[in-house]
Amino acid sequence: MVETGKWFLLRGSARDRNATVYQIDVGPNDHSGNFLVIDGGKALHQLDDQMREPESGLNYTLTRVGDGSLRSDSMTASPTTRP
Repeated sequence: MVETGKWFLLRGSARDRNATVYQIDVGPNDHSGNFLVIDGGKALHQLDDQMREPESGLNYTLTRVGDGSLRSDSMTASPTTRP
């Protein structure tokens, strides 16, 4: 389990050049992850290496719940409307 890493704020996805994307780099042995900020910053949707949304029917969205503090139980996967 990775608990530390670098993150970067990027601009643009494959669908929206003005989208806000967080890129999380967890270390040299793991791939970085790209996450599109959606729902006014209340959710993150995973993107692939080319900044595209996955084509599968699975849910790749993390939605903030509760007061927004960063605890291990403050994020949960749930369906959300994509922009």
